[in-house]
Amino acid sequence: RILHAFADIVKYTYFILLFMKMSWIETLVVNSRVSDIWRKWSLRRVMREVQDVKGQVLEIGCGKGTTTKLIANKLPSARIVATDFDDAQILTAKCHATSRIIFRQADASALLFKNNTFAVGFAFLTFHHVPNWKKAVSEMYRVLKPNGRLYIEELALKPFPFFKHLFMHAPSIFTKQEFFAELQKVGFRVEKFGGGYKFWIVAVKE
Repeated sequence: RILHAFADIVKYTYFILLFMKMSWIETLVVNSRVSDIWRKWSLRRVMREVQDVKGQVLEIGCGKGTTTKLIANKLPSARIVATDFDDAQILTAKCHATSRIIFRQADASALLFKNNTFAVGFAFLTFHHVPNWKKAVSEMYRVLKPNGRLYIEELALKPFPFFKHLFMHAPSIFTKQEFFAELQKVGFRVEKFGGGYKFWIVAVKE
């Protein structure tokens, strides 16, 4: 009972004070060199599915830019717009900015881009940080061009109550089945997928 009470305090403090931003502990972990190595290893499977494309590419939840660099290396002809809700992360990421990579603060559930702007989208461990994750899925559909692909890596947190109570606000967690269903509801076609608790998806805007 005490553990649940403490977990609730952590949960509500996290979202009242930081909303969609990471806690200082999570920021420390995510910004570590060990995390960089793990992210590159973790994304190797979904990155094999990435097809070369020209034009504009959108990444939501770019963090400090580690995944953005992977995308840039994979898509040498693309112009990348990398976004994150956390201003501090964007400030850190800007050291990786180039003539074809720009970093911008943005709310994934209320993107300020026009319809049909981007050829490709990326979201690596992002949606479970967004309280209105369903709106974020809808927004990615809106800003992608027809036949644009969305490459996703995510966590199915809902089956694990400890993580739900300690780290996540209830609306921002989901099962893998719920996430797939939401993609299809807004109009995406799931082209390829794999994984279990940590899963990856290639979805196509139809």
